[in-house]
Amino acid sequence: RQTHQTLRPPVRNVEQPRLGLNGINSQGNGYQITSVSPNSPAARAGLEVGDKVVELAGKRVNAAHEISAILLELAQNGHSSAEMNVDNVRARSQSPSERFVRVNVSF
Repeated sequence: RQTHQTLRPPVRNVEQPRLGLNGINSQGNGYQITSVSPNSPAARAGLEVGDKVVELAGKRVNAAHEISAILLELAQNGHSSAEMNVDNVRARSQSPSERFVRVNVSF
């Protein structure tokens, strides 16, 4: 009698990484930052109130739970940083292509 086993990579038991930001869902237009904790990964990356996180680690985001899920997956796979695509509120007067910045966030 044969038994079949499904092999899965080991899942690392890690704490939920935190970026140190709060925000609101932006109805398909990213996650708008409403506060940034001092000395947090988000603050060290230069994120500010009003910025919108639109992509994290190559995945579109619109809500806090999406950001949390991506961060947890990255941490479980041994990553401690990720690239983030941000709609930069300070550059609103510039052309749309210059408003988006990529930041590397360590968590």
